[in-house]
Amino acid sequence: MKKRILLFLLCSFFFFSQVAAQLNTNKILANGKVALYYKDYFLAIQYFNQVIKVKPYLAEPYMYRAFAKLYLEEFAGAEEDCTKSVELNPFVADAYSCRGYARLNMGKTAAAVTDFEKALELQPEDRLSMMAMAYAKTENKEYVSALNDYNRIVLKNPKDKFALYERGCLHLQMKDTVSALRDFESVQRLDPYVALGWSARGRVYLEQGAYEKALADFDEAIMLEQRPHDYINRALARYETKDYRGAMADFDKALELDANEPAAYFNRGILRANVGDLNRAISDFEMVLQFNPEEYGAIYNLALLYTDIRDYQNAIDAYTKLIARYPSFLPAYYGRAEVKRKMGQKASAEKDLMTAAYIESHKDEFKSDDRQTADKENFKKVVVVDAEKEKHKIQYKENSLRGAIQNQNVNIELAENFILSFYASDQHAYYAQEVVDYNKSLNTDVPLKVSNKDMTLSNDLIVMHLSAINELSKVLEANPQNADAYFLRATNYALVQDFENAISDYNKALFYRPNFMLAYFSRANVRCKMLKFANSESVQGESDGQTKLNYEMVLRDYDMAVKLSPRFAYAYVNKANFLVENNSFQEAILNYTQAIMLEPDLAEAYFNRGLVYILIGDKEKGLKDLGKAGELGIYVAYNIIKRYS
Repeated sequence: MKKRILLFLLCSFFFFSQVAAQLNTNKILANGKVALYYKDYFLAIQYFNQVIKVKPYLAEPYMYRAFAKLYLEEFAGAEEDCTKSVELNPFVADAYSCRGYARLNMGKTAAAVTDFEKALELQPEDRLSMMAMAYAKTENKEYVSALNDYNRIVLKNPKDKFALYERGCLHLQMKDTVSALRDFESVQRLDPYVALGWSARGRVYLEQGAYEKALADFDEAIMLEQRPHDYINRALARYETKDYRGAMADFDKALELDANEPAAYFNRGILRANVGDLNRAISDFEMVLQFNPEEYGAIYNLALLYTDIRDYQNAIDAYTKLIARYPSFLPAYYGRAEVKRKMGQKASAEKDLMTAAYIESHKDEFKSDDRQTADKENFKKVVVVDAEKEKHKIQYKENSLRGAIQNQNVNIELAENFILSFYASDQHAYYAQEVVDYNKSLNTDVPLKVSNKDMTLSNDLIVMHLSAINELSKVLEANPQNADAYFLRATNYALVQDFENAISDYNKALFYRPNFMLAYFSRANVRCKMLKFANSESVQGESDGQTKLNYEMVLRDYDMAVKLSPRFAYAYVNKANFLVENNSFQEAILNYTQAIMLEPDLAEAYFNRGLVYILIGDKEKGLKDLGKAGELGIYVAYNIIKRYS
């Protein structure tokens, strides 16, 4: 019922503008693309729905709606929308590529390969489609063809560390550890300041039995970035070198970082069983079965452990599940027979032993059935983890611009801009007297807050903000010179990613109240977002003069904000961030410094200034600033310090 009401409200909001929508679908489509860029996927879908309703013959909105569904992991819906898009326009590479990703995640690997091949026919130099096609072929066990694809990518760009990494993983699957090691070492040399290369090489050493080398690589990877699978794999190396206490600590840390990691529970269960901690080992294997009830390695280990603690009925149940899945798995018959004998079920135990003897004497009859294949040693082996594999499956063309600064060894994001929002968690809420005073002047139950975290709107919140826009429109009909109503409506428009209407309302708010500092600040923030989106779209036809004008309008608004409120440090930080993105590093440093003078505990100003210092080669000042940022709560700063110390 609640869902139907929400959908009704959404439809009601858009209904009044149906005629306008017919005339202005380009604007609605643009709003959807902006929402998609800023990862408001549900909101994006609502915009694309409106375009499809008015112009169902357009291919583009189906394709973009498929992107949103892909990121929401609604793979079947993404596949359906892409199919509709290519029916309407079969000449858009991205539609095939997007469908390929959806199908890859649905296990339709052969169909995914076909889609990526079609995408590459239309756009032969699309590296991401090349990578995805090679990955899909690997999943489809077309190893030789996948290897040829990775070879072509690396031939074009020998420094493509992700292609080298994936090729190394493929070499591992092909049991070519020498080639895998060579590729992973290349990754490590190309970018020694990220964990990927160290972690991958450590896995090869682990599989080769070079445990000390594996430990050294996992130590380096963990120093650079704390990832659960590196702790799991280091635990395995420690386990093999008899450092059981260290292994247990690593398994515990992995589960502290990610409590939903089945391999950590499985491996810790093996270790606990080996050191005699039987009941807690049982708890670990039972946790594995909560994630995957058909994890037969866990079932086999449980059967053994239940037997050891004399929980005979559970032991029989576990052995019976194994036999149902692997009818020729001899250890299950022998184990169940032993348990039945201990329970006094001699006839039933004898039957299991006779069945086992028959299987033993008729081995050839069972070899042709894959279901018969089981190995008790494999069931008791610890599991090496490659967390990168699944992570790469659903990724598409996410734009990496958002605040990234880059040079040879840097690919680190700036702390995000400060914004005015109705939402802010305790971690991302900041004090500003100007905002407190403004909220008091409004006497509102929904105060504005300073935050540096954009809110991704839920279904309920989208409806709430659309309703707020309607209510504020009614206020403005009664009083068309109400600057506060324009400002608040603009803020709601910005939250639903309708930047054009937001700018229009901020303009009107400033027309009726020229000294409205918060409106200048918010308008600059929205213009920054519009420029980022325009850059991501590689907008054609925009003149150098227009680009310069847009650039100057952002700076002018931030300058007006600090002119009207000289102690509003957040405007200085945002202006500095904008300057960094436009390569004006020295001027950015001056603005960060001004913000720090006003707010000595503003961690984000230290963090961003530290990154800029490193970028321009002043490592000493950069590390000092990052140390202060870490002290003030930005803990990722310590990782960066480790890279450059």
